Amino acid sequence: LTVEDFNLPMTQTLPLGHTVKHLGASIQILGKLHRPFNVVALTKWRDKGGIIEFEFIEARYGPLNLLLNGTLALDENLQILAAFTAKVEGFLTAIDQFKQARVIQPRDAALAKVMFGAFSKRSPDSKVPNIELPLNIQDGRLTINDLKILNIPHIRWAQPTRHSDVFRRDR
Repeated sequence: LTVEDFNLPMTQTLPLGHTVKHLGASIQILGKLHRPFNVVALTKWRDKGGIIEFEFIEARYGPLNLLLNGTLALDENLQILAAFTAKVEGFLTAIDQFKQARVIQPRDAALAKVMFGAFSKRSPDSKVPNIELPLNIQDGRLTINDLKILNIPHIRWAQPTRHSDVFRRDR
């Protein structure tokens, strides 16, 4: 999947702008997922080892260049479990833009720049520092290592009234 130059809604003030220059992904669903795509099918898929492998997700948005890869699965409550590695470029400029937009406080921006800067490196093919971050989703939280970044909303799956009618195409 590749999408170029798509615009985000103008109803929101977005510190990094309203245009995503590039979004690309290569995803593989491992395990047989049967129709209808409902809670029963997802549970069977998960129980037989079903996972989604993200060979890559790449994005260019504002000053950020992102490259992620990893794996996503579902826990016993059909909630997201994920482990990713993210390589991020342009984070220093993005932090400045978040500070200017008052999304983060100046003191927090300075601390973030020092912390990210300390762990960043420059690759020979880039003039911009990058940082590699381990991202995890578990128990409704997105974390970098053990540092909580944000809560992930609980997925409320529709319960089938009949095995075959939850995800009918005519709805």
